[in-house]
Amino acid sequence: MNKKIGLIIIVLCVLIVTGCGNSNNTKNNSNNKNEDNKISCSINNNNGKYDYYINESLVCPQFKEIAYSGDRFFITNSGELYEYSDKKYSTTNNNCKKANTDVLFDKIIENTLVSKDGNFYSFFEGNLKRITDDEIQKGRAWYGLDQMDIKVYKVNNNIFYLDQLNNEKLEIYGYVDGNSIYSISYDWNSDKTNEKLLITFKDGEEVEKVTNGFVVTNKGYYRYGITNQKECSEYEDIKCEYGLVQVDTKDNCLNEIFYVSNNLIVTQNMVK
Repeated sequence: MNKKIGLIIIVLCVLIVTGCGNSNNTKNNSNNKNEDNKISCSINNNNGKYDYYINESLVCPQFKEIAYSGDRFFITNSGELYEYSDKKYSTTNNNCKKANTDVLFDKIIENTLVSKDGNFYSFFEGNLKRITDDEIQKGRAWYGLDQMDIKVYKVNNNIFYLDQLNNEKLEIYGYVDGNSIYSISYDWNSDKTNEKLLITFKDGEEVEKVTNGFVVTNKGYYRYGITNQKECSEYEDIKCEYGLVQVDTKDNCLNEIFYVSNNLIVTQNMVK
């Protein structure tokens, strides 16, 4: 009897595992119309591999004017705020629509919106909310309120978001000074920021744009990552060193990119 029960448990475990393994395929096949326009983009640097799926069926005329993006929203070069979705909006019959606000924005730091008059906002599920000084000081938490974004911005309003180190839970920001990129992070213990020179571009390479997670030059793309990956992964007594690492764009979709960040990739086909 015990043997039969054991066999049944093993069979159930196998069914569960194989079922989970096929769940993504089932989900993908249920939406063939969109899946035909999805392309896979593997972005490699020394810090690991990032897999992106780009839905080229998204129709949004304003992607041509994109300046910065957050999680399901973006601002244009003129500062207007738009939200986007995999589904169409009835008011526009495409995949994006202008947010119901006249506020113009200067940038997005991770998911924190900074208006042209220097105020901070969160945007979630179509709701724009100004973050008050009192809420910033007390650290009230809701989607879009990141004290770190705001604290570092108040030290240097030219910052952009780079990455978060999972092993340290430390958010890393950057800023451009001439043709150099510096990292800047906030130390809660000392209530001060730490800065470090990451890279100075030479030989005609110049910074063209910075977005959430990416530095774009006229010669390539860079992400924050481990610069001595081979040594620090092989030797116990060698610490991992972090800096800007060029992304391997060989045979991947970055060669066809119009805009890239850690939450949105727009290809040239999407802005034709």
